[in-house]
Amino acid sequence: MKKFSRCALILIIVTIISAIAGYIFENSTITPMYTSTAKLVVTPGADNEASLRAQNGALKNDFAIVFKSDVVISAAQKTAGTSEDIASYLTVKAVPDSNIIELICTNPDQSTAKTYVDAVAKNALKTTSIVPVSSIQVLEYGDESNNSFKPGIYRNTAVIAGIAAAICLFIELIVVFAIGAIADDSRSAKIKIYTIVDEKDNNTIEQTNIFQNTRKVEQNEI
Repeated sequence: MKKFSRCALILIIVTIISAIAGYIFENSTITPMYTSTAKLVVTPGADNEASLRAQNGALKNDFAIVFKSDVVISAAQKTAGTSEDIASYLTVKAVPDSNIIELICTNPDQSTAKTYVDAVAKNALKTTSIVPVSSIQVLEYGDESNNSFKPGIYRNTAVIAGIAAAICLFIELIVVFAIGAIADDSRSAKIKIYTIVDEKDNNTIEQTNIFQNTRKVEQNEI
């Protein structure tokens, strides 16, 4: 029981230390990202209201496909004056039970994120000929909250801690089995020694008895 408690304590300590070290490492290596969110209001036509709704009351993903299409992204690149693939930074979300669509741009630079999302929003207004809606209007242009986050830091920390814990557990099992094997060998060796000693003692006793019996016989003959 003491061995198990000791092994469990070591495993917990290793896991905690590796989690702290992993978090510090990931925090120093992952590039902070910033988001900027623009909001569009879509007014469906009277005839196609139902066809544009998803089950949760939000607008269907057709808008996400259109807003991330080459037509919109190419125009947004010209507006923003960049050759970067803006679609790789862009996320399109439809707000449930509303006509609002959120354009979320994530980028290592806050001002770049706002520039890109505003460019997409401006060019999304021109897609009414592609999507059968009455109108698309900008409710809000991109914000600049300057609140950064580091994507995947907690997931990566958990992975590092899990790997360290697995390695520690593997080493502990090897050590426990090795100590058990050595203990068994030592126990077997002790048993053999005791057996040999017992055999020697028995032989000594038998020889003593034989000697004593022989002397008695000789004395009787005399």
